[in-house]
Order: sequence, then structure tokens, then C-alpha cells
Amino acid sequence: MDSLTIVIDADGDTLLILRNANAPFASCDAFEPWLDLLPNYRSPTAGLLPDKGTDLTMPKPPSDSTVQSSTPANVSTGAAKESVPNPSKIRMKLSSKHLMLASSYFKKMMTNQWKEADTDTAPGYSFAVSATDWDAQALTILMRVIHGRTALVPRVIKLELLAKIAVLVDYYDCFEVVAVFSETWIRNLGKDEDELPLYCRDLLLRLFVSWCFGPKDVLCRLKHTVLKQSRGPLHQLNLPFPVSLVG
Repeated sequence: MDSLTIVIDADGDTLLILRNANAPFASCDAFEPWLDLLPNYRSPTAGLLPDKGTDLTMPKPPSDSTVQSSTPANVSTGAAKESVPNPSKIRMKLSSKHLMLASSYFKKMMTNQWKEADTDTAPGYSFAVSATDWDAQALTILMRVIHGRTALVPRVIKLELLAKIAVLVDYYDCFEVVAVFSETWIRNLGKDEDELPLYCRDLLLRLFVSWCFGPKDVLCRLKHTVLKQSRGPLHQLNLPFPVSLVG
């Protein structure tokens, strides 16, 4: 499939064009162990890392980000994933009014006409916005939240997908509009922070999600776990961690 159009607002005046959708996320391929690990942290009995000379890379991410929801329409339920085609280009029909109210990023873009649409790129639209690499499902969920399409927004989301949404919320600076849903998503994650006693990819994803959405007590517990387990700089996994966490 060459192109897919997702209509978020049928009367929308803005066209968002997403290219290279569903690019690898928070890749751990380049994960390197710290060179100054203490001997007890090299022992299998310590539970952190295997013996020296074995594979020290972090666990690979799951192949799918499963979304569970009790909502109707094209949002998945149970263990099934919403079917999101993977065309070379995804077009979303959006409302500039909703975007500017929810996001300072879009407000600056549209009031200063950073990228106004023309007849070549998006005939019939007032604005055209380009994006690359984002996860299509995460972007669709965020745009539905921004546009008030709440019946189509899942209430239960797995950690992997929630981290992808958190990256988008941080990039587009739309924390406030997502707050009600993020509280529900975090609550429905359960006590995952208590089940992540070791430094791993999921712990870093949970740390970023907690920095983005809270609550503060969970963020503090996760930071404490990272401080106890780490023996070097935080592995950022290409996530936009703030300097206060990385430094």
C-alpha cells in the first residue's frame, strides 16, 4: 500500500503526512555494558548481568505493541492489536484549531506559518505538517485525544505503546490535553515498577513514561532503582530523557 488516509476530523483544514512510519523504537542494539562493573555485578547470581564473555545486550523489544481496550470501532480489544497498515506514507486529516489549543508546537508552527500547505503538497488544506518515524498507532491515539474522539481512545495500553505516546506528547508539547488519559493509562499499567528490580530496557521505558506522565512517587522509586543498579551513564535508548535524569 503506497498511501493511507486517516480522517480524524472530517472538516479538518490540516494535513499531517507521516513518512517511514513504525520505525524501530528505543532500540537496544547499541546497548553497551559499563566497563567498570564491580565483580559481584558480573556474576549470574547477582541477577544483573551474566558472566563475562557472554551476551550483555539488553532484552529485545516485543514485536508488537498490544493494545487492550473496552472501546468500540477500530480500537483493538483483548489481546488483539489494532490493524494498522504500514504504507510508505500515512496522511491524517486534522483540525488546526484543535492542534493549536492542545499543543504549543502546533500553535507556534501555524501562527508563524512555518509550513503552510500549497497546491503541490496538500491542495485544499490550510496547513501541511510533515513527520517521520513515528509509530502510526501511537500518533493516531494522540490525535484522537487532541480532537476529542474519546470513544476511540483505549483505556488500557501496554508499556511499549505508552512509551511511544509519551515521546509524541513530549515532542509536540501537549501534556495537559493528555493528562486525564495518561492517569488512566498509568493506573492500568499496575505496579510494574515493583516488578522491575533490575536495570533493563523495560525499566528505562517505565522511567521515561513516569517522567512524562507521573506520578512523582513512582518516578522517585524508579530513579532509586536505576541509581542502585547502574554503574555508568544512563542508557538513553534514543529517548528524550531530560538532563536532570541523564546527568
